[in-house]
Parts: sequence; structure tokens; C-alpha cells
Amino acid sequence: MMKRFLILFIAVWALTSCRKTEVQELFDASPEARAGERLAELQDKLVSGVNGWKGVLTTSLGGGYSFYVKFNEDNTIQMLSDINSTTSGTMKASTYRTKWVMDASLIFDTYNYISLLSDPGAKVLGATAANGLQSDVEFEYVRSSQDSVFLKGKRYKNNFVLTRLSEDEEQTFINSYTSVISDNTSLISAIKFPYIQLDGIQNKISFVVDNNSKKVSAEFMGSDGEVNSLVGKFGFDIYGFTFPIAMQVGTSNFINGVIKDNKLLLIDVEGKQTEVKSNDVPILPILTTFGYNKANKRITSDAIPGVTANVHIFNKVRELFTASGRNITSMYFAFTNSTTAIFYIGYNSGASAFVASASYQYTQDGNKLKLKRIGIDGGNNWNTRAVQVAPVDNLFGTGDEREFLIDWVSSQNATIVYPIAGIISASNPLNMLYGKLGN
Repeated sequence: MMKRFLILFIAVWALTSCRKTEVQELFDASPEARAGERLAELQDKLVSGVNGWKGVLTTSLGGGYSFYVKFNEDNTIQMLSDINSTTSGTMKASTYRTKWVMDASLIFDTYNYISLLSDPGAKVLGATAANGLQSDVEFEYVRSSQDSVFLKGKRYKNNFVLTRLSEDEEQTFINSYTSVISDNTSLISAIKFPYIQLDGIQNKISFVVDNNSKKVSAEFMGSDGEVNSLVGKFGFDIYGFTFPIAMQVGTSNFINGVIKDNKLLLIDVEGKQTEVKSNDVPILPILTTFGYNKANKRITSDAIPGVTANVHIFNKVRELFTASGRNITSMYFAFTNSTTAIFYIGYNSGASAFVASASYQYTQDGNKLKLKRIGIDGGNNWNTRAVQVAPVDNLFGTGDEREFLIDWVSSQNATIVYPIAGIISASNPLNMLYGKLGN
């Protein structure tokens, strides 16, 4: 019996000894040592950018944003950003840390331009009062290559990509970033009804770069007659703009837009160039992109010069509200579903906010539209502001059914390079509501 027990003990001891050896062979260092090595890798990589880094960060509620960032060994940084002309021309100093938080992490621990994107009080385009643009100041280290560092936001999971700069590139960021952005955005804005053409996609692809929202929208009609819509987010750099994550259109994966010889060229991951060209008319038929179930449901109230019409209704309504001592904060026409539409006006009177709106029943046959007003806002503000909303009632009526056409409208102003949507009176084409499309 004793002999059997001794044999069993030796067998168990031998087995556990083998397992311990296997574990030791599988992990060359302790978890603490491996964490230290990964932290050192991140820190060394950041400070190795002696000429700084170009950083591009996406946000959840907005577009993308670019940064010049220089990490110093004393954990201080210098930063510029394309958020606005002040942030692109004024160097911001702050601090950072590398810390192990489930993984090696980069943390911006004092306020800087990256913090601005998550600041609920900052007036950054598209920001909310609660969460700003839903951006991060703490980033998980994902991986790196010789010239790049890839990070991901800890809370919102947005991508933050750093690319090493040369000495000349650093000096351009420091000395000319604001003017370069201005020149490049002017050229981009001058491309009227921009489009690209790609192998494998038969039709022209509308490719609109929105300098304000930092988003690109690509739309094209597929072989099945359906419109394909894609969105990319970018930040401006000294060459044009960069997508932190490649924007895929068809089989092409674009990583940059470069201004060269007064042309906008898209660069894909293989280095192939595709020119963004100008067209005489909008690329897509209006009904493929404007409707209750389309990419764009609204006509927005932007001021648009150069359109031949009896009245620019949005402008006139805004003018009348201003004359009454009230300030319009939001105004648009929208298809809310397959049978109803709304004309919406949000405005302030003193410190109080109000809404005046009219709802319409509609039927649509192709680009032919019939509208009939069926109600107003519950607070009766539409009737209270009858003088101010008169241009809308004059066009759409107050209860009688009226006929319209939905079509593109042209502007004679050379600065207007985006499509203009119009709801045009069938009885008098000079009576219309027109504006930019929105969603």
C-alpha cells in the first residue's frame, strides 16, 4: 500500500513540475514586467518623434480633427489643431502621461485642444451640452509601426492615429498651418458638384467634402437603381486632409486627399490617385437623395445668393423675425414620413425659447408634389407670429391644396458649388422654397 502511494505521489509531482515548466516557457516575463515593457514601448515611441507627430482623431458626434503634437520627455506637449483658425495658429502647451490601465494608455491630463472636443461647454460644431462631440482624452495603445502609432479612445472607441513628421513638415505646421488650411479649403469649396469615377462602378460618384463638419459623403446609383451612401471623417493636414481610418468606396480604400497642381487628388492604400472633378449639374437625380426615406429629408435655411426667385423664403422669414426682436435658432422644411411634412422654426424671444411650426399632408407622384396644411404647433405660435411666417403661408397656403415640383435649382453665384433643392410652385416657377439639403 505504501509503495502504491509513493508511486502516485511521484507521478503527481512529475506532472505538476512539467506544467510549471510549460508555463515558464510560454511567458518569458511576469505580467508586471510585460506591462512595464509595453508602457516603455509607448513612451519611447512618442518621444522619438523629434519633429512631432500629425494626429488625426475621429469623434462620435462630429467629423474628424487633425493635430500637430510634440511629446517631450518631461511629459509636456505642444499642440496645434484644425478645429478653428485660433487653434491652428496658437500653440497650446499641456501635459500627458503614459499609464497602465488594463493596457498601455496615453492620457492627456491637462486641458488642451483634444480636451476641447469633449468639453460640453465648448462651441465646437455639432457638440452637445452633455458630452461635447463624444471624444476622448484617454487612449489605449493598439500598435505601432516605424512611422505611426495607432490608439483607440477608451470610452467612445474613436481612432487616434499619429504619423511621424519630418523637420520641414513640422515647420510648415508651426509657421503656416492656418494659411495652408485656408488655401486648401478654398480650392475644395470651388469644385462644383464634385464627383469621382472608379473601376467597378458604372456611374459617377458624388464626392462632397464638407469643410465645416469634417465629413465626406460619397453617393452613387448602383446597377440596381438604388443609391449607395457612404460617409468618411477626416482632419486637415498640410497637404490636404487625412482619413484616420481608410474610407472605402467600391474596392478603393482612400487614406488621403492631397492638393496638387490646383487639383484635389484622393490617394488609396496602394498609392493610386483619383481626381475629384467638377460637374455642370448635380450628380444624382434629386429624388434619389431627397425624401422621407432618403439620405436627406430636409431643406435647410442657409442663405444662398444668386437664385432667380420672387422671394428667398428662409431669408425673408429670418428678416421678419429679427425685425420683431426675435432670433431664429433653427429653421427647415422636412418630410417627416410618407404622408406628412413640417415647416419648423425654433426661435428665442428674450431669454425664452419657442417653436412655431406648420404641418402638411402631402402626396407625391415622381417629382410632382401636392401639399395641404393640416395643423400648427400646439402653442399657437404659428398664428401668433402670422406676420413673420406670412412668406411660408403665401407659398404653401393655410389649408387649400397646392401643387409643386421637386427639382434642383441653380445659382448664378460662382461661390455656390453645392446642390440646391427646390420645392417649386407648379403655377409660377418663380415662387419656391429652396436651400441646401440636410438630414
